[in-house]
Amino acid sequence: MGDLREEFSIFSDDGEGVTRQQAYSAICQLNKNPPAVEIDNFFNEHDITDPEGTITFELFEELYNQFATPTVEDLEQALKVFDTDDDGQISVDELKNILKSSHSVRGIDVDLNEEYVEKILNRILGEADENEDGLLSCKELATYLITNQVLDVDTLDPEC
Repeated sequence: MGDLREEFSIFSDDGEGVTRQQAYSAICQLNKNPPAVEIDNFFNEHDITDPEGTITFELFEELYNQFATPTVEDLEQALKVFDTDDDGQISVDELKNILKSSHSVRGIDVDLNEEYVEKILNRILGEADENEDGLLSCKELATYLITNQVLDVDTLDPEC
């Protein structure tokens, strides 16, 4: 919890609260990848509709805890959602759609310009596409996410 309080303090202007943007930035800094819309929804659920409205550390901790380390089951579910051609793999276009689906929402600026998206795509494919076929299988994606400490190694299913 020390790291969490420290990140909260770093991003808080007054030490008492963080805005949507500050909460998003702090959670990203803590190696989570929260969808901006989920942060916006959390603020709205707590009746904080002003984009500059803030949440306390206790609410920030509650928000942070919503973004648990995903499991392989979560990965398989996501693969089913984003695998629009239902071939069991993620293509470059499907990966691009995943990256762009985290678009900017009220009070949170998520810069996903085309150059940035291409840079991220090239990095992911360069590191994850083991057989260099331009597609990511569940296993390739899981291995990439484990290597980058996004997925818990204990949950990897060799049949994924």
